[in-house]
Amino acid sequence: RTHPNALPADTAHTPDARGAGRHETADTAHAAARPTTVDRYYTGWHHFRQHHGREPDASELATHLAELGILGRNGKTIKPRTLARYLLSFRIYTTWALHRAHTSRPNPDHIAHDLAQAGITGQYNKPLRAADLQKHHTDFERRWHALDQPHNHEFEQPPQETHPR
Repeated sequence: RTHPNALPADTAHTPDARGAGRHETADTAHAAARPTTVDRYYTGWHHFRQHHGREPDASELATHLAELGILGRNGKTIKPRTLARYLLSFRIYTTWALHRAHTSRPNPDHIAHDLAQAGITGQYNKPLRAADLQKHHTDFERRWHALDQPHNHEFEQPPQETHPR
């Protein structure tokens, strides 16, 4: 089955795994994962991309999230500067998810290559290297499992078939 968030670029809180019971595995902990606030921001970002065929900027994402009923703690629209810090990681996650849809151990070198091919760079337009991606692995894997729960796709379209590059 193809993960719903593993789509080509052109088209709350989680339980702490350390608190899991002695006989629980990492897979069991992932299965219990719930989307975080940032996961919900990502879901809205992904929803915008599906409906508009492009990535939103931070202001557009703030408006879109508000339209979806995702608001800040104060019940108001989330500030664009709050969302801006996540945009690069959403782009990286989307590429990572394409790879994760085909293997349980995505190769960071292949992901870095695909990010470079797509023009996705780090700060000051520096290319992202495999070592740069390692810091995201645990959170991306957690997000992958949290968003793979059927009740966590409230804004998603039906999954589309994807093919490795």
